[in-house]
Amino acid sequence: MIKRRAYLFILLFAAFFKAEAQTADLRLLQSINGPAATADHAWANVSKVTGVVSMLAPVTMLTVGLANNDKELTVKAFETAGAVIIAKGLA
Repeated sequence: MIKRRAYLFILLFAAFFKAEAQTADLRLLQSINGPAATADHAWANVSKVTGVVSMLAPVTMLTVGLANNDKELTVKAFETAGAVIIAKGLA
């Protein structure tokens, strides 16, 4: 029981300092680079559509696999879609 509490304490302690370190990094970069430029907003919009773009690969694979009756490509399309979904769920 004591070991479990010690591990929990260490985990929470490490998580706190990790968050603080990231904040310090962000403040340092903002002091070097200045405020966000208009190009930053454009790249932020690009980042918003990555989920849709990342699903286009398995959808295209599935479409081609079904059109050509290629079972191997169809299976790979489902594998790729599963990997993308898992990656988006973990992110």
